[in-house]
Amino acid sequence: MSRNRVAIIDVGSNSIKLLVAEASDSGSARKVHFQVEETRIGEGMTEAPPALAPSAIDAGVAAIERLHQASKRFEPKVLQIVATSAVRDAQNREVLIEEVQQGVGESLRILSGAEEARLIGKGILQDPELNSLRDFTTIDLGGGSMECIQFENQAIFGSQSFDLGAVRLASLYVSDRNAPLADSDQAKISAYAREALEASSLSPRPSISTVILTGGVSAVLAEIHSKPTMDLNDARRYRNRVCGYTVEERISEMEIPSSRADIFPAAAVILCEALAYFQCDRICFSLFNLRFGLAAELIESQASERA
Repeated sequence: MSRNRVAIIDVGSNSIKLLVAEASDSGSARKVHFQVEETRIGEGMTEAPPALAPSAIDAGVAAIERLHQASKRFEPKVLQIVATSAVRDAQNREVLIEEVQQGVGESLRILSGAEEARLIGKGILQDPELNSLRDFTTIDLGGGSMECIQFENQAIFGSQSFDLGAVRLASLYVSDRNAPLADSDQAKISAYAREALEASSLSPRPSISTVILTGGVSAVLAEIHSKPTMDLNDARRYRNRVCGYTVEERISEMEIPSSRADIFPAAAVILCEALAYFQCDRICFSLFNLRFGLAAELIESQASERA
């Protein structure tokens, strides 16, 4: 068994992920194993009141059971299962909580939007590539929500969770996900995102010129771009390209994973609005996120217990 090894199962709106991590020599969280189950339990959460479909609950529990089993071969000292936007908003979330408890014998912790943003912030600080970067904004765009965290001297001074996930807004505003995104649908997504950002507690800061993108949308965009940095004009070119393609063309021409190709135009529109709002001219990518923040907290907790 490795020192301070921990496991996180992250139940997101678009996918459910397993991270097994351990302490690096510096004490930060370092990946040992990563695994993804594409489930999209957040589909259809725009109903009133929002609820998880029975089929989504079944698929989610089955995925959690598989990931829980997969984690065992790494012998983590601690395993934690958490859920974010879709489960947080669902009026029938207690059904999922109970079925997870019965299925794997573990409790399911539902993170508030504020907790999610804080843990993403902690996670991004585990990235060794960012050690020299002091002031920046982090954007994590997922299926159900988007978290924005502002850092000054590597300390969080502002954060907010927005109901601006790609699955959520695609469900609300995209009339045909297999076709090129209609101009009218793009305008509705842009206006919705812009209004939410302008009403937020966060504002652009002259001292911050860099945005760090993390999360599922970021990982796909980083693969497409294949360079460590880009700017807003690059992001807008990708938005225009993906919005002009059918779902089949997004997969064949841009190599967007089929599990995300139908929602990627909505994601690109939301992301461009967020980048424009924060007025940053340098955009970088990171694979460190919520799961690494949780892993770091568990590693720190174990270290304190041994002290």
